[in-house]
Parts: sequence; structure tokens; C-alpha cells
Amino acid sequence: MVEQQTRASHWRIELGEAGERAVADQLVSRGWSVTDLNAGTIEPNVDLIGERSGRTIKLQVKTYNDYRWISGGGVNPGVCAGTVPLFNRVEDATHRCTHVVCVTPASPGDRKVIRGDWRHFVMPVGEAERLFRINVESYFNQLKSDGTPRAKSGAVQDFVGPGTLNSKVVLDHHQDYAPYEDAWDRLG
Repeated sequence: MVEQQTRASHWRIELGEAGERAVADQLVSRGWSVTDLNAGTIEPNVDLIGERSGRTIKLQVKTYNDYRWISGGGVNPGVCAGTVPLFNRVEDATHRCTHVVCVTPASPGDRKVIRGDWRHFVMPVGEAERLFRINVESYFNQLKSDGTPRAKSGAVQDFVGPGTLNSKVVLDHHQDYAPYEDAWDRLG
């Protein structure tokens, strides 16, 4: 059991690193110099810092390996109550993110294989917070079909298409995310 958890944890780390590399590559191709804050340490609110023409951006990268879905990370009772943000959770951290980039595969495939074809959703942190909060409210803060409360833990994922979402529990608001796909120009 411990070995399975270790393998799963290692795989999630590899997936996160693959997403961060993909975002860093996109930034470099657009003339940004990039600093990876996770190289050697773990920074809670920011994964990458980009600098270009006197402008600095601080990015939190969220990678999910399920085609048509993105993840905003984990929720807890504070996030569900709206007293703790999804992003920039650690108030006394050295850095606070300015943007969130959600990374997901660009084509269908095995969810257990980290691929290199990515879609990127580039959002100001306030907009990412607002959009994922719609899902938190419609799922985590609603009762289950049997009338019992949902657990205030787990990961929040949102559908970004293509196609339509066939769910009676999670709202389909993928059109709200559409303006942010490959919206690298929003970084300045």
C-alpha cells in the first residue's frame, strides 16, 4: 500500500513538472526569462517567475492529465466556505501568484501516461479563483443525491471541452474558460 502511494505521489510530481516545463517553454518562446522556483525548494504560491521588458509575472501552474478537463487543485473546508482562496493560500509566503496557468492534454489518450501535447489556460489569479469557485459552489457546497453533505476535500476540476458535459452535478461553464485558452498575451 505504501509503495502504491509512493508511486502515485511520484507520478503526480512528474506530471506537475511536465506541466511546468511546458509553460516555461511557452514563456521562453515568447521572450520571457523564466525562473523555476521549485528547482531545489517548494514555493507554495508560485511555480515560475517570468521577466520580460521590465515586467515580472508570477505563475502557479496546475496540470491535470485528463483530456477536456483542468484542475484548480485541492479544496478543504476553508476553500468551500470561501474563507481560504484556492490560489495564494499561504499568506506569509515570499511570493504571491499573479496568474494561473492550467495545463491539460490537447488530445485523448491514456490518463496514466504523461504526454507532451498540451492546452494552456492562462488566467489572472482573480479570474481563475472566480471560475473555479463556480464549481466549488455547484459541487462541494451542495448536498449529494441522498441528501447528505459532500466531503469538503478533494480536487476541483472543471470541464473545458470540446463537446458538452453530461453531468447533473458539475455545471458546464467551459465557455467561460474559452477566452483564456492560449491567452499568453494576457501576461503583458
